[in-house]
Amino acid sequence: MSLRLVSSARLDASISAHAVSGDGKLLAVARENEISILDRASPSQNWTPVARVGPCQHSQRVSGLAWSGSQLASCSHDSGAVVWTRTPQGAWSPNLVVTRLARAALCVRWAPGGAALALGAVDGAVVVCHRDEERSLWAPRMLQRGDPQSAAAVQDLAWHPAGSCLASVAADGSLRIHATPCRGAGAPTPPSTTLGAFGTLLYTATPSPGAWAMSVAWDPSGSCMAVASSCGGGAPPRLTLIAGLLTGGGACTAEALREAGTRAQTLDLRGPCLGLTSLLFLTEDVLVGAGFHGRPLVFRRGADGPWAQDCDPGPQEDAGGAQQPAGSPTPARPATLAQRIRMFEVDENRSLNVQGRRVGAGGGKAAGVGPGRPSGPARGPEHASHIGSLAGLAQGAFTSAGADGQLLLWQVTGVR
Repeated sequence: MSLRLVSSARLDASISAHAVSGDGKLLAVARENEISILDRASPSQNWTPVARVGPCQHSQRVSGLAWSGSQLASCSHDSGAVVWTRTPQGAWSPNLVVTRLARAALCVRWAPGGAALALGAVDGAVVVCHRDEERSLWAPRMLQRGDPQSAAAVQDLAWHPAGSCLASVAADGSLRIHATPCRGAGAPTPPSTTLGAFGTLLYTATPSPGAWAMSVAWDPSGSCMAVASSCGGGAPPRLTLIAGLLTGGGACTAEALREAGTRAQTLDLRGPCLGLTSLLFLTEDVLVGAGFHGRPLVFRRGADGPWAQDCDPGPQEDAGGAQQPAGSPTPARPATLAQRIRMFEVDENRSLNVQGRRVGAGGGKAAGVGPGRPSGPARGPEHASHIGSLAGLAQGAFTSAGADGQLLLWQVTGVR
């Protein structure tokens, strides 16, 4: 099993978020407060721009995008959110989302079936919005109240595949799972009698004490959860995997969550990786993660159960800027704060010098995103700066987008 770059496209701007629809036909890319929507007829064709939306609805940077069918949800640092729907004439119409958030929204996630959407904010608030047809808007219901003095900014959210509970991770290192029984088209009826009423705190833990929890994801069956953490003081970034979350009857219960938490597996990431800010399960046994390193990492569950980092992270630069070929011994992790700062400086210099100019200085077009000849930075098939988001496609394919303005299409071989 290996990771292969299929194609790349440069959008000439820093990408703050991107998302691909479930059928792989619609792509949304956010740059500052503007969203570009692209379409393609089949996976063998290129995505082509069909609309540009956002500035009239978002006054600040768009921080999150998510698809549910043909509906696109966006959230912004202006604390607002919008649900975009396509009209019969092909235009994209904004639908009001009342968030009641007092601070910047950092992430947005749809519940399975599109019955609700969840938003996480920088002050620690989590709100779940449901469609109110009578008032033609999305009405909020507070799941977790924010605190302006809190350092627990919600970094990521993940719905259980059954829609029965919502996981959130925060900058204080915490993982929380709340009951969120919601019913909708395509979403199974949740076992509310087992999980409790809306907002019930089912599980809370700190997978990596002293670290920032950066991302969370459920596998397709809802039996395993992954949490990525970034540690300070020279400690390696970590990936925590909590398996066995379902009972014999296939339900996710508070008891199953607590018991599984005691058996969590923790992996220290290899190579000079500065932490994963996005996680994506391709299958129940294959997980990809990306963040401040320019190339995604692949993790695989072995036949006996434990997970392991699978793919070589590719060519690396050490803290002094020297490139090391793929397959060379893993360099020692920087042990001091100064060395870790140097790693960020190397990353910044790379993004400033891509093609001899500052990334994001132009306003290029997004046409032509799709299969083609790989054309990445000269140092290898990867991003020139940190990866901000991942989006899954079919049969082991996924896309990554980052601060260098590139959208890369990847394939994990051997995944069906």
